[in-house]
Amino acid sequence: IADLAKKGFWPKRTIAFASWDGEEYGLIGSTEYGEEFAEKLQGEMVVYLNRESYTAGNFSAGGSHSLQPFINEIMREVNLPGDSLTIYESVIKRVDETKLVTHRGRKDVRLGALGSGSDYAVFMNYLGIPAINFGFSASNGIYHSRYDSHWFFTTHGDPGFVYGEKQAELVAIFLLRMANADVLPFTYSSTTETIDRYLDELDEELKKRDLNESIHLAEIKAANAELHATATVLDGELRRISEMSAAEIDRQVDPIKRLNNLLLKAEQGFLYQDGLPGRPWYRHQIYAPGFYTGYGVKTLPGVREAIEKKDVREAEQMSKVLTETLDQVRQTLLDAVVVAAAITKSRSKHTQK
Repeated sequence: IADLAKKGFWPKRTIAFASWDGEEYGLIGSTEYGEEFAEKLQGEMVVYLNRESYTAGNFSAGGSHSLQPFINEIMREVNLPGDSLTIYESVIKRVDETKLVTHRGRKDVRLGALGSGSDYAVFMNYLGIPAINFGFSASNGIYHSRYDSHWFFTTHGDPGFVYGEKQAELVAIFLLRMANADVLPFTYSSTTETIDRYLDELDEELKKRDLNESIHLAEIKAANAELHATATVLDGELRRISEMSAAEIDRQVDPIKRLNNLLLKAEQGFLYQDGLPGRPWYRHQIYAPGFYTGYGVKTLPGVREAIEKKDVREAEQMSKVLTETLDQVRQTLLDAVVVAAAITKSRSKHTQK
């Protein structure tokens, strides 16, 4: 990316590279930054890509599920070191069917959900900015030990940095495509499909604790179904915009800017300003680290943790909160549908002329 900049190539959007201090002491650097510049970041920041460490090994990715199809797209672009297989093909070979989902007639690998433990926390949990963490890793046992040295890494961790080069290639593709996309590549139907799976898990939790008659998820499920319908309509409009020529895009600069601003704001609709019970800093209602799990994620955390401790009143309260956040996101996507439909309609009129 630096070489491209030296040659005069500048992306349409700003790419900022940040190195955070105090990560091991409570994510201090990134958290202070996110809190201090919260208003500016929520108004302008499209996505946060987190990179912390890697070794040669298997590829994995986690983060905001609206980016699931996009991540699969770039996984198909890069081959493993010294191999004819793409990263996508290598992952497909080792995961079971539960880790796959059909999207536009092809199999996509599901993203994992992010809890905490790295610098994406403030961007996702507090600011509601889409976040992604991906890379290669292996269980070699030396991480954070006295053997975690430059010698070990260059001898055993990734000799020749061949996996590091592939990871850098993935990072560059991710950043440049996000920075230069005419329309931001978010797919919220992937988010709603994932939320449906999380709701199925909550049904199982209710059965396990014999709470079926006390706690009901019907309103959440209905809100997510409506959000899914809206997101699916928006997917169709965005697909039609993606088929437009560069000249057609140029004629729609202002409407496309309005559309992107709405897509930028959508994830923030999942925030509840009072946060989760007992920990108001964690405001995202789809992803959070568990109260007692450290780094480990709890999805639909407000409702899930209330169910786990059999607190019916709290479960009802957080079910209402979750329903309201789903409705907030749906309203933003409805506004996006209106803008996107006007863009595609204008294109049709111009074609007819």
